[in-house]
Amino acid sequence: MHLGHPGNWWMIALWPLLIIFLIFSFMKGRALLSEFAESPMLSRLLEGYDVRLRKLREVLLIAALLFIMLALMGPQWGSKMTHVVQRGTDVIIALDTSSSMEAQDMKPSRIKAAKEMLGGLLDVLEGNRVGIIGFSGIAYAFCPLTVDISAAKLFLDEADTGVVPVPGTAIGDAIRLAVKSFPEGGREYRRLILITDGEDHNSDPLGAAQAAKKAGIVIDTIGIGSATGEPIPLYDENGKVIGYKKDRSGKVVMSRLDEKTLKRIASITGGKYYHASPGMGEIGQVAGEIAAAKKKDMESSMRRLYEERYQVPLFLGVALLFIEGLVPERKKEKKSA
Repeated sequence: MHLGHPGNWWMIALWPLLIIFLIFSFMKGRALLSEFAESPMLSRLLEGYDVRLRKLREVLLIAALLFIMLALMGPQWGSKMTHVVQRGTDVIIALDTSSSMEAQDMKPSRIKAAKEMLGGLLDVLEGNRVGIIGFSGIAYAFCPLTVDISAAKLFLDEADTGVVPVPGTAIGDAIRLAVKSFPEGGREYRRLILITDGEDHNSDPLGAAQAAKKAGIVIDTIGIGSATGEPIPLYDENGKVIGYKKDRSGKVVMSRLDEKTLKRIASITGGKYYHASPGMGEIGQVAGEIAAAKKKDMESSMRRLYEERYQVPLFLGVALLFIEGLVPERKKEKKSA
């Protein structure tokens, strides 16, 4: 037997507690009656009361609840193989891994907040094909398009500042690599999620956005950081902050969110711009946009589907409850001749 809802197993664990409660309740009731009246009087008060019928009702109740609990666990038996076609959208996530993503205007840092956000997004992208690109001075494909969300998460875990060794921020290069990474055909099924602080070092992101538009790619941009600016911390080998990044003149570099560029990239391709917030509510909005997008056949496979049989224990449980309600607790009085 296979269970469709094994997470409801805890209800079965409550069943022995119910038995203990009913036994305790019965014994407590007997004790209270003994305190209320002497034995001769108690016998007269309980005249016609049948303990065996009471016990029968409790057994029926316990059995009925057990069958209902089993029904809620979704028992299944009997199966058949069926052809299943998975439908979804091609989604590439481009994550900024430049040193400016170490700024701490998003706690604990921009890069860690971004990865947490993207991890939550991957959780709701099941059924779609997902790829991951990391970029700083150049763009690098961490994970090709795949329907294996677990594998995509493993690649996301590895994406961090310093992983792409070339310094700088090349948003345009990330967009152009995404354009090349989408398969031929299916122009209406392509989406790029770009998460960055928006600072770009002469990679022509708007020109790349125009190329993406021609390829039928919709770009949603997520800006992370603050427009007021934040210094970029430097760490020692133990992960302790030892100072802040400075320019050639010795002045502390302030990394600022460039919302204007990110809004224009999204606007050019028909996408939307989101400003990452501490509560990360943007995940639901981005996921909603993807869910509403057109879908295509991703892959097909043969899967074993089990037959639902919850009706059997549910019927037995309801039937026993009905019978329990018909059982009296007192003996039928014999009619005098």
